[in-house]
Amino acid sequence: MLTEFPVLSDSLMTDKYRTSFYQVNDCGRWNFYSQGNTKAKRRFQGKEKVLDFILADTTKSSRQYWHYFSNPFAMDADSITFSADVLIGEGNQAQLLLKQKDNDIAVDIKPFHEWQNISITQPFDKSVDKEMMIAVAIGGDKPDTISLKNLKLLLDGKPIDECYPIPPANADHEFDTSSKFSFHDRPLTDAEVERLAMICKVWGMYKYRHPVVRAGEYDWNYQLFRMLPSALSAKSDKEFVKELMRWLPERTKEKHFTPMADSIVAQVHFNWIKPCKKEKKLYRSLVDLQEGGTNVPCYCLGYMQNSARLTYFYNETCYDSIPTYDDGYRMLGLFRFWNMMYYFHPYMYQMEEKWEQILPNYIRLFATARDRKAFEEACVRITCELRDTHSDFYGCEKNRVADAMMESTWLPFDGVLKDDKFIITDFFFLPVDSCELQKGDVIIAVNHKSIAEIRKEKRIYNNLGDGSADQYAIYYTSFDGDSVVYTIERGDELMDVTIRNVYERYWEKRKEPEPSIHEPFRMLADSVLYLDVTQLNSEELRTQMKGVKDYKGIIFDMRGYPKEWTCSNTIASFLYPHPKALFYYTYADYWQPGIFRKNPNVELFGTENPDYYKGATVVLVNGLTMSAAEHVAATIGNAPNGYVIGEPTCGTLGRVLYVPFVSGVATRITGQGVYWPNGTCTYPGGVKIDKFVYPDPEAIRQGRDTMLEEAVKHITQSSTGPIRDTQ
Repeated sequence: MLTEFPVLSDSLMTDKYRTSFYQVNDCGRWNFYSQGNTKAKRRFQGKEKVLDFILADTTKSSRQYWHYFSNPFAMDADSITFSADVLIGEGNQAQLLLKQKDNDIAVDIKPFHEWQNISITQPFDKSVDKEMMIAVAIGGDKPDTISLKNLKLLLDGKPIDECYPIPPANADHEFDTSSKFSFHDRPLTDAEVERLAMICKVWGMYKYRHPVVRAGEYDWNYQLFRMLPSALSAKSDKEFVKELMRWLPERTKEKHFTPMADSIVAQVHFNWIKPCKKEKKLYRSLVDLQEGGTNVPCYCLGYMQNSARLTYFYNETCYDSIPTYDDGYRMLGLFRFWNMMYYFHPYMYQMEEKWEQILPNYIRLFATARDRKAFEEACVRITCELRDTHSDFYGCEKNRVADAMMESTWLPFDGVLKDDKFIITDFFFLPVDSCELQKGDVIIAVNHKSIAEIRKEKRIYNNLGDGSADQYAIYYTSFDGDSVVYTIERGDELMDVTIRNVYERYWEKRKEPEPSIHEPFRMLADSVLYLDVTQLNSEELRTQMKGVKDYKGIIFDMRGYPKEWTCSNTIASFLYPHPKALFYYTYADYWQPGIFRKNPNVELFGTENPDYYKGATVVLVNGLTMSAAEHVAATIGNAPNGYVIGEPTCGTLGRVLYVPFVSGVATRITGQGVYWPNGTCTYPGGVKIDKFVYPDPEAIRQGRDTMLEEAVKHITQSSTGPIRDTQ
């Protein structure tokens, strides 16, 4: 029941680098996470298990969530009930919420000096895109503990675990503290690496496609630890395959499988199966799994966010108590991640061959990554192979990307990249003329090593999908020591500039200039309005746009992340005459992993608005335009008179998917494919740009914004002109 829930470990939730990753516990059917300033702990009161929520900060409310992801397709009932005994002190308040998709019921809990039972019942939601959530909202006037016990979830009056028993996989505890596997501190042979690669692929295929494994008859992560020794102990390939198959369920192929009706947009091709032909029994089993599908719900998969159908890896964990020196668990971290990406990254079809080719190298890397730093770097490196700008890292001791990309010292300036050259745009010290460099200087080499060469060396830690949209520009100018030689272009001159005593001159005694904050909205020319979407929320945008129906044009600056990521609809409702679908999305086929299908749930932007804005609209974009910012930019660019000016964006439209490694490390990736209506993929190219404008050193030296100038020019030369409704 709910009282069995583990609570997020303090070690993972208080790490030095990231603290927001919630998908970390193997919760059986449930995922528990916290939002706000409240800590959750379990304790025993006699034989009863009690869950305490400790309210530490009374200025902020907090919520504790349980998400239920036991396959929604398998469950059926007429009613659902959540109940709990609650103890809450004077001066505080709480609320229990039971939510199914868009249907939710909340009950307010009043302070009481004794335990009180709270119960919520509602009709059971039988929809396909089902997601169930229970939440406890907490707030109050004083620090206190709010306690819950006897938490129950009932279907038609029966405990849910009786209706849908917990699978045998949850009873396997053989490897809870150790994988019991070791490489014995020796390098792997090529034959061993090849066998480990085969185990990885076969293990993943069975995990996601074999009905017995999907049903939770095995803890398939633990089953891997039983397979691994065969890679080292087998005396021949034939003996290796025989030993491997000892741990695999019997061959199976469902006769009455009915595939999903939505059209296939992308899929992997399983080319790695072909070399297995010489091992006939294994080959036939793999082909059956590839060609078929299954109606069996999957123990370790589900959908979340309702109609978006984002994959959710429930019953998976970061194994944050396992040390990085455990060889078997490191292999699990690699194999699990490799397969999660192979089957569930929406753009794997674009990189399938490369993904197979890199596996042996990463087996060698993870096999030797025994200390914490080496393991975290290995996790970062294989994630960066995806070139997914959405990727970020959780549970690391340091920001390993910055740690690997940046040398020990750098100058406090800012800049942008253009053609493997760094153009200085600003200085973060005073007086500016104390430096041998100037705004607009173009750095082409650091200590006689070209920026191009430095970028190539550091590419293994760069996650960006489009190399031209590089957000790590400043890293390439860093150096070791207290002096540096920059080779620069200044106008037509090429020169070496030596800067000494960097720490004393630019860090120890530096004076920071006042931050330059420009107005988020202003008039730029006759009837041309400028709006900075990075500084304006939806309501502020609505207010500014309300009075400009007669203006010749509006410039939206989306060079950064929007202040409010949901502002796309606010803008579309002003610019569009009718609701419009800008994209279609794909989702991973739950029944045939490796296939991505077109999501029939279409997101429309805008409303019916005959009085829509008819002037010219321009949006400015660059390498900082990513994810939600790209949605906003595309919304503006697709307006009747929309126009996009700038540099390539990141190509990471779509929501994110969270993925665990082991030893408390996790990452995130893009979780859904996003395509233009004509079928063109948004990855890696990003937003369609009508006019490319790149940084210009001379303009930077003069303090001019060339993108903004080009936008004003486009509007003033536009044939649209100011519109005035005279009807």
